[in-house]
Amino acid sequence: MMLSGHVGDNGEGYRTDVYNGYTIKAFLNDYQSRPNGGHGLMGLYTFFVKKTN
Repeated sequence: MMLSGHVGDNGEGYRTDVYNGYTIKAFLNDYQSRPNGGHGLMGLYTFFVKKTN
Protein backbone atom coordinates (compact mmCIF):
# COMPACT_ATOMS: atom_id res chain seq x y z
CA MET A 1 0.00 0.00 0.00
CA MET A 2 1.19 3.50 -0.77
CA LEU A 3 -0.23 6.78 0.58
CA SER A 4 0.45 10.12 -1.10
CA GLY A 5 -0.75 13.71 -1.50
CA HIS A 6 -0.10 17.13 -3.09
CA VAL A 7 -2.19 17.02 -6.24
CA GLY A 8 -4.77 19.53 -7.48
CA ASP A 9 -8.35 18.80 -8.62
CA ASN A 10 -10.56 17.32 -5.90
CA GLY A 11 -7.70 15.83 -3.86
CA GLU A 12 -8.75 12.19 -3.93
CA GLY A 13 -7.56 9.26 -5.95
CA TYR A 14 -7.01 5.50 -6.00
CA ARG A 15 -5.26 3.07 -8.32
CA THR A 16 -4.04 -0.51 -8.37
CA ASP A 17 -0.85 -1.72 -10.08
CA VAL A 18 0.96 -5.05 -10.22
CA TYR A 19 4.74 -5.12 -9.76
CA ASN A 20 6.73 -8.39 -9.74
CA GLY A 21 3.51 -10.28 -9.04
CA TYR A 22 2.52 -8.09 -6.06
CA THR A 23 -0.57 -5.90 -6.09
CA ILE A 24 0.15 -2.32 -5.03
CA LYS A 25 -2.79 -0.18 -3.93
CA ALA A 26 -2.11 3.56 -4.03
CA PHE A 27 -4.32 6.14 -2.28
CA LEU A 28 -4.16 9.90 -2.68
CA ASN A 29 -5.63 12.35 -0.15
CA ASP A 30 -4.90 16.06 -0.37
CA TYR A 31 -7.64 18.51 0.49
CA GLN A 32 -5.60 21.73 0.64
CA SER A 33 -6.90 22.94 -2.75
CA ARG A 34 -10.50 22.89 -1.46
CA PRO A 35 -12.13 26.01 0.02
CA ASN A 36 -10.49 27.19 3.26
CA GLY A 37 -7.71 24.64 2.88
CA GLY A 38 -10.11 21.71 3.14
CA HIS A 39 -11.54 22.73 6.53
CA GLY A 40 -9.16 20.31 8.25
CA LEU A 41 -10.35 17.21 6.34
CA MET A 42 -8.28 14.12 7.03
CA GLY A 43 -8.29 10.61 5.56
CA LEU A 44 -8.81 7.85 8.13
CA TYR A 45 -7.89 4.27 7.32
CA THR A 46 -9.02 1.24 9.30
CA PHE A 47 -7.25 -2.10 8.88
CA PHE A 48 -8.55 -5.57 9.64
CA VAL A 49 -5.90 -8.27 9.72
CA LYS A 50 -6.95 -11.60 8.25
CA LYS A 51 -4.97 -14.56 9.51
CA THR A 52 -3.93 -17.13 6.94
CA ASN A 53 -2.60 -20.59 7.59
